[in-house]
Amino acid sequence: NITIDSGSFSLHDGAFLTALTDGQGKAGNVTVRAKNAVELREAAIFNTVESGGMGKGGNIDINAATLSLTDGAQLQTLIRRASATQPAEQGDAGNVNVNVTGKVDIAGEKKGIVSGIFSTVETGTVGNGGNITIDSGSFSLHDGAFLTALTSGQGKAGDVTVRAKNAVELREAAIFSTVESGGVGKGGNIDINAGTLSLIDGAQVATSALGVGDAGTIVLDADVIALDSFKSGVFSTLGSTTAPIIKVNKNDFGFPTVTIEPRKQPMNPNAQGNSGNINITFGSFSIINGAPPVTIEPRKQTINPNAQGNSGNTNITSGLFSITNGARLSASTFGRGNAGSININTQNAVFSGTNINGLSSGVFSAVEKEAVGNAGTIKITTNELTLKGGAQLVASSFGEGNAGTVTIEATDKFLVNGANSNGSPTGVFAESRTGRGGDIVLKIKNLLMLRHQGLISATSGVAGSNGVDGNINIGTKFLVAVPSENSDIIATGFGRSPGSNIQVNAQGIFGTQFRQQLSPESDIVATGQVTLNTPDVEPKSGLVNLPTVPIDTEVAQTCQAGGTFAKSSFTITGRGGLPPNPTTDILTPDLVHVDLVSLNPNSDNPDRSFVPSKTTTPAPEPIIEATGLALNQKGEVVLTANHPTTTPHSPWLKPASCKAIRNS
Repeated sequence: NITIDSGSFSLHDGAFLTALTDGQGKAGNVTVRAKNAVELREAAIFNTVESGGMGKGGNIDINAATLSLTDGAQLQTLIRRASATQPAEQGDAGNVNVNVTGKVDIAGEKKGIVSGIFSTVETGTVGNGGNITIDSGSFSLHDGAFLTALTSGQGKAGDVTVRAKNAVELREAAIFSTVESGGVGKGGNIDINAGTLSLIDGAQVATSALGVGDAGTIVLDADVIALDSFKSGVFSTLGSTTAPIIKVNKNDFGFPTVTIEPRKQPMNPNAQGNSGNINITFGSFSIINGAPPVTIEPRKQTINPNAQGNSGNTNITSGLFSITNGARLSASTFGRGNAGSININTQNAVFSGTNINGLSSGVFSAVEKEAVGNAGTIKITTNELTLKGGAQLVASSFGEGNAGTVTIEATDKFLVNGANSNGSPTGVFAESRTGRGGDIVLKIKNLLMLRHQGLISATSGVAGSNGVDGNINIGTKFLVAVPSENSDIIATGFGRSPGSNIQVNAQGIFGTQFRQQLSPESDIVATGQVTLNTPDVEPKSGLVNLPTVPIDTEVAQTCQAGGTFAKSSFTITGRGGLPPNPTTDILTPDLVHVDLVSLNPNSDNPDRSFVPSKTTTPAPEPIIEATGLALNQKGEVVLTANHPTTTPHSPWLKPASCKAIRNS
């Protein structure tokens, strides 16, 4: 073993720490512990099982306040391939463990040697790759640097784990776990746990199986995840694939030099295996500036038609999920195998816009041209979902196979708005060329709204094909479209009879309707049956026309107050017979009492005018002017119309001038 304890440690200008074995036995460990910084510049720490050796490689352990690897500096565990005089080694590569309280910074290259941390099992060897584990305050990988765990022999590639309390940033850099061409085994997993994760300028995180075996799984857990931009034709990508992503060469010193060459190399014709899964948990996730598109692709590459394997699944849990400007979340197959499924569980999701080439933002699970297999499913569970400006959700088959199912469950609303789409259709698609069109299931609690040529489509086939159309099932409180905006729900195509069906269960459907064929209006069209289930209530039923004949209102008599122009009047005041708020307010005494109107129980026609029976009001008794007063037996003063028989008192008031007035 090699052990260093120090205040700080610097290794540079071609210096090395090396523990190796080329005999029978385990290589020693290399341990560096520093209270402050550990810095490697154009230098390396190796732990190697050389050709002819039979044993396990030792570990490399770094414990410090900070770690810096620059100018081609490397930490590497390695199982060496056979040499001209020695056979290939048998054994496992050692692990690389970095435990730093502050920042880990890995950057750059020099003289063709890239900076990074590597665990490698070379061609012809038998053994597993070592794991790479980093615990730090923050982590930065940039300017061509790599973390790579790979195997070209027979055995499993190592896992790569990065845990940071704060930020993890990859800029023009990559993290890989790979089964290389000629290798037989399973790719390792990549696990990143951080406060924030950023992939910028063509940064990549990927597991792959280029030989025989399955790619590993990617697990991301962060509060915020962002993919942004590309550089030199390389897209910022999260991926699990069976296609070549990296190319590993050796320089004159035998150190690996790694370059990214996505979508350029032909697939190994003997490659067999499944892409791994991608599991993402975060507070908010945004993929932006896709020009060309930023992509998350479990299987997106140029694959030889003989390649076999299924694309992996992508599982995302978040608070806010956003994909814009042509960025894409994709699980596709280009060879023989099924595309992966995509499951998104988020509070709010927004998919918006296209890139400069008109490529749509969105979520895609596809069987691409010349491929053979079925598209995966897309399921989104959210409160609110918005598709706008050309964004799409697509589970389709352009090769030989069936389209996938798209399921959306929203506890509030789903908006499809095609405005400003630059000609790209906006909406949900489950379509196939020759196989079965996918089903679309929309469970929207409150509102499903289609605007500006928004489209929901489950179709199959081309002319002369033998596909089967998919079905569309919609459950919502309100389905709303604007008639003149040509927003359609269609399940049509060239599929076999009986065709596809559309069923809508809603309390109200507004602005769109069933038609036999598409029109410039907003339509619901299917090759099969269209069923629109709404409550069996006619909006006019139970309503009665208000009375058209005025009801007589009479005031029997009033008194003139005096003066030439003074007149009496009758005024109705108050707000009616109900309080403003029946649950909190009381009926105040100054409100006018309004009786309920009795309906005609024999009326069968709600449109027939209602004429109330005329109410007869008895004529009021005439008011006779008092002409005297008297005392009754109780000693009370009584006004009388006739002169009393008793001795009257003289009135002290002048008689009023009264008259009867009838108002209607």
